Amino acid sequence: MPRILLISLLFLATVQSTRSCTTFVINKNGQVVFGRTYDWHFSSGFLLVNPRGLQKATMPEPGVTKFNWTSQFGSVTFNQYGREFPSGGINEAGLVVEVLWLNEAQWPAADERPAIGSLQWVQYQLDNYRTVQQVVENIDKLRIVSLAKVHYFLADASGASASIEFLNGEAVVHTGDNQPYRVLTNDTYRNSLRYLNTVGTGKKMPKGSRSLPRFARACRLLNDVNPARTKSAEDYAMEVIKSVKQKSSQWRIVYNLTEKTLTFRTRKRKKYKNLDLIQLDFSCGQPLKMLDLNSKVHGNIVDKLKPYDVEANRKQIKKAFKLTGFLSIFPKQQLEAAAWFPETFKCAN
Repeated sequence: MPRILLISLLFLATVQSTRSCTTFVINKNGQVVFGRTYDWHFSSGFLLVNPRGLQKATMPEPGVTKFNWTSQFGSVTFNQYGREFPSGGINEAGLVVEVLWLNEAQWPAADERPAIGSLQWVQYQLDNYRTVQQVVENIDKLRIVSLAKVHYFLADASGASASIEFLNGEAVVHTGDNQPYRVLTNDTYRNSLRYLNTVGTGKKMPKGSRSLPRFARACRLLNDVNPARTKSAEDYAMEVIKSVKQKSSQWRIVYNLTEKTLTFRTRKRKKYKNLDLIQLDFSCGQPLKMLDLNSKVHGNIVDKLKPYDVEANRKQIKKAFKLTGFLSIFPKQQLEAAAWFPETFKCAN
């Protein structure tokens, strides 16, 4: 099996029972905040600090054009299935990219463009772009090859946001005036708006854990955000997260894109951890940093970050494959390839 599909397979085993992620953006009094629940069947993983100036490439595949780039921005990402394959994160310019499941997703047909996996695509955007507009303008540069059915929600420090979906092999983007509500769950944005039009944004709060009621509930709450109230944008985000969280919600994440900070907790460790990206050194050549998401530390974690450990990365990949059902049958050498792949990257200078 081509390796580029290997990481994508990681989403397939338990998606039927854990496709409840919710994302949204709040812009209040000059503060742009991005909220996210990550719903899955286990919470283990790492927070990784990714440097700028690192020469990277797509994983080599037979018959697929290899693509190289040098990261222009440092980033902080949340990774369950190995370094360079995040479910989401924020870069030092304030761009956030997050992944959510979407049954209707259908990737482009094979063509002459270089191909990239659906998770490495997230890292590529964080490595290279400052704004949502730049991501959208370059949407056709790479072709995603994946067995995973996902879509993406993005926002930047200016307050711009976008949903990016691939339907019938074509990119469908909702942004600006084409995105009246800055929320995304696990249905297409178009279908979500149709549902919202049937239930409205009045006083009656839509109930239920399925995607469409969660979308409508988040829209209702965002519609009630009042800039004159003393409550901060982060506090509003926490309220929305409490309303849409599910039993399968493993992580709660709030990014402040204006201040370049993030706050998160896991289902296992309920005390919040926070990190200010300005306090990080993203220079290439500096020791890479990481943190076990379920570590007992809380509060400011900048001094709690540990040196990156390829063995820890390897063990997490092995654990993730084991916990993701049928993936336990994959040969050991394929897991090793995924773990050691980033070790081939070098600083540009």
